[in-house]
Amino acid sequence: MQIVAPANYRVVIAEDNAQIRELLRQQLAELGHEVVAEARDGIEVVDIVARERPDIVVIDWGLPGQDGLVAASSILQRSPVPIILLSAYMSSGDPEMQAGRWSSCFSRQALLD
Repeated sequence: MQIVAPANYRVVIAEDNAQIRELLRQQLAELGHEVVAEARDGIEVVDIVARERPDIVVIDWGLPGQDGLVAASSILQRSPVPIILLSAYMSSGDPEMQAGRWSSCFSRQALLD
């Protein structure tokens, strides 16, 4: 049986918390992925993704400027890039989550699958 290593992706991170941004950068690097750019707000990430054209975008749901959900929607209108939405909080009453429209996770296994 041949084991195939996961692809090395070009990733853009959008996270306003510097410590979490660093943690994401380190975890992605350990997995062999390249963080090509970082954004601190939802407006900036839309511009960066248009310029950098990454393979994957990791966006914090609670970004300042425009939240991650709005930024993700703006990005997807322009490019069909996979987006991972992160959240430190979640309400079970959120209609977007109830509809199953978005998933919110970050783990080594999620990036390997």
